[in-house]
This record gives sequence, structure tokens and C-alpha cells, in this order.
Amino acid sequence: MSFMKFPELHEDLDILKFYNLIGRYNPNELLNMINELNPTIDTLVGLSKFLKAESRDKNSVSYEKATEYFENFYRNSLVFKKIIDNTLDLNKLESCCFTLNLSNINLVSSVKNVVDSFENAIRSKEVSLEFINHMDKSFIACDEEKLQKIVFNLIYNSVKYTNKNDKIIISIKEKDNKIYICVEDTGIGIPSDELPKIFDKFFQGSTSISEMDKGMGAGLFIVNKFVKILDGKIYVYSKPNKGTKIMIELPFFLIEKPCKKLVAI
Repeated sequence: MSFMKFPELHEDLDILKFYNLIGRYNPNELLNMINELNPTIDTLVGLSKFLKAESRDKNSVSYEKATEYFENFYRNSLVFKKIIDNTLDLNKLESCCFTLNLSNINLVSSVKNVVDSFENAIRSKEVSLEFINHMDKSFIACDEEKLQKIVFNLIYNSVKYTNKNDKIIISIKEKDNKIYICVEDTGIGIPSDELPKIFDKFFQGSTSISEMDKGMGAGLFIVNKFVKILDGKIYVYSKPNKGTKIMIELPFFLIEKPCKKLVAI
């Protein structure tokens, strides 16, 4: 019997790459990242151990209870992925330029897919989520990955800063050769003196549902950078205890074939 030989892991090289990455951040920034990761990792580990133990007894968990556990697992996995993606994007944004992968994408489907990924999180928080499409034409030229990360971070923030029975509305429309993507919620809002700072790297506002909800403050920084890279604009309207509305404006055009575009940051 023969066995496939796997390539050796260059552990020292991987460790060097890791230290090179984290070395770009000061201790406070790293602490913010760790503090945001820890609760999610603890939850995922705890759920994994529980599900592993319960799987040995087919009669130990009801279907409803198992569904609840898996939804919790999925929700925390979504948070974990968001943190990792944002950390990697922060690293890329340290460079002087960024590569866009442009193609004609179905904007409605692209945004709707992101909205649907929050179904379990919304159900868990008992918050309503509505998607409204005012587009006559669905296709635009854009970097789909960057666009979806923009929408994901905006919805994530709305979910994070809303309470039971609050509403989140995502809408898209086209006007005067511009695309407008709006994420609006009835959450806790942002104080007026903090509005100019919300796109600062690692900025953490004073308002929060709980201390555990405080993340590393990278989401809106990345959103703002990606919007600029896509040659767009971003508008924010917010009132404490009333809610927040963030609107993204992007150019509306099509291209003949997919292409790469180098953009200076």
C-alpha cells in the first residue's frame, strides 16, 4: 500500500509571515482584534465540543434544539470570517495601490446574497430585515468582492447596533447614471460629535449595546476605503436613539469584457 506524501510545512516561514503582519499594528490595535476574536472563538469551540458529544447519542437532542445550535454556530462563524477578512483587508490597504477585478455583475443578486447571509443573525436578535429593489436594470460594472464586503460590513454594523423589534432596510436604486445602495436601521444611532470620526481606522464609538459588542473598529474604515477605490461616495445620516442611514453612491456603467485595474490608494 502506498501513501501520498504531503509537502512539509515551513513552520518557521509561516511564523515569520504572521509576525510581519501583526507587527504593522500597535499593541492597542492588536488588543482590539484579540478582544473581538476571543468571544467568537470561545463560542465556536464550546458549540463544537457540545455537538461532538451529543452526536454520539441520536436521541439526546431534538431537531429544534439542534437547529438552534447550528444557527448559533453559523452566526458566530460569520462573525469570525468578517474579523479575519477585515484584518487581511487592512493589511492590503497598507500598500500604495489596489487591484480591482472589474466585470459586469448582477447587482441585485449580489446584494441579495449578502442580505440572505444574515438570516440567522436577524432571527436570533428578533430584528426585521427588508430588501427593496428599485432597479430597472440589474447589471453594472464593478468589483463584486469589494462591493459585497462593503454591503456586508454595513449590514453587520446595523445588526450589531440594533435591539429587539428594530428594523433594517437595504435598498438599491439607479438615478442619473449613479447607483445608490442604502442601509438604514432604527438602532441606537451615532452622536453628532462622533460622525466625523466613524471612518477613522480603529475608531470605537461611545455608544454600544454592550461592552462585548465593541470590535476593533475596522469595518467602516474598510468600507470608506473600498468605496473610494470604486470611485464612489459615502453619506451618513444618524440620530441617537433614532437610527442610522448610510448611503453608497457608485458610478453606473458597463464594460465589454472583464479586466483588472490598478488604483492608487
